[in-house]
Amino acid sequence: MDLILKIIKILAIISLVIITLPLLILFVLYKIIIKKKSINEIFTFEIDEKDLHKFSAKNEKNSFNIEEEPDISEEEEDDEDDINDNDKRLLKIFFSAKNKVPRVSIKTLEVYRNYLMNNLDISIKYTGIQDFSWEEPYVWGNYSKKKYEKLKKSNPSYTDQYFLRHLQSSDDFYGIMVQVQRISDNRKFNLPLADLKTVVESSKSFQELEDYSYWFFNFR
Repeated sequence: MDLILKIIKILAIISLVIITLPLLILFVLYKIIIKKKSINEIFTFEIDEKDLHKFSAKNEKNSFNIEEEPDISEEEEDDEDDINDNDKRLLKIFFSAKNKVPRVSIKTLEVYRNYLMNNLDISIKYTGIQDFSWEEPYVWGNYSKKKYEKLKKSNPSYTDQYFLRHLQSSDDFYGIMVQVQRISDNRKFNLPLADLKTVVESSKSFQELEDYSYWFFNFR
């Protein structure tokens, strides 16, 4: 009797498989051919849009409060207030609208050189800001003062006064080079413009050179 019951159960399972398997195959073929869906899409659960909205609303209630990010525009206004007068004048020279002074390069040196050619007064006198590089051992060291005075006759000194004659090409290391003529003996020398200033500090060119030196030494 038990054997008969087992056989009946097995036959019932086989019959169920025989009936449902073709239906499953037909369902899959219908989705692929008629609905043009892939196998992955057929067996992927779709979430109803309304249910998704309810789920999002529920999460919003349970979420932590997140602080809003600070307004960047206010910080930019503060940065503008922090720009010093030198930088403001430099921004006008480079026509920079980003409130950022460009760094020293051959390209920016040429821009500055073209600007100075139209704005430096060549009729006034110029001199050195401080001792030139060759003078350092004599000014600050123990080198012979007598020899120093002799060398000053054939070399430019920061104590001399000059007229500007020509703004020359730019150099990576020295910046804008300038040809000057010493007033005392008319000798001509080539000097870095960043080493010079006007004798008269009230002149417009004094500020122009001060701005250039500030830029050249601080934005390298």
